[in-house]
Amino acid sequence: MNILERIENIRKRPEAERERIVIATAVGITIVLFLFWIFDFTMTQGNPTQTPVAEVPSPISILGSNMQTAFSEAWSSVKGAFSSTTTQEQ
Repeated sequence: MNILERIENIRKRPEAERERIVIATAVGITIVLFLFWIFDFTMTQGNPTQTPVAEVPSPISILGSNMQTAFSEAWSSVKGAFSSTTTQEQ
């Protein structure tokens, strides 16, 4: 039975039963994720010789740098357009 057939069978069931299925599925997925998180947490805490991750700039600082560059280039472009217009009029 493929997944689409399973979904159709679930849709045919009463609403109360569908709610129980949804809650059980959500709880099951949450438990699995929690177990993976706990396992990963215990593995990283038990390894003191683990090399630190290289410093990565924050997304905000990268965004600020990119915006500063973009505005600087735009301002230079606008200044260049006005200076070429004023020199042509003279």
